Amino acid sequence: MIDLGDKLRLSDNDFDAWLEELGLLHGKRTCEACGGRTTIQNIKDRRYGNWRCTTKNC
Repeated sequence: MIDLGDKLRLSDNDFDAWLEELGLLHGKRTCEACGGRTTIQNIKDRRYGNWRCTTKNC
């Protein structure tokens, strides 16, 4: 059984990775406009970034 208290003490990155394993956070996404690959672009002063398409035409 999962001890939620232990999970809440994980680093932000490790906690996010655990949520990805559970299927609660996306690990990968596809661009809705062109079907290309996306990556997370970090935003200064924010914990979470935005998904951005990596193709030059999009």
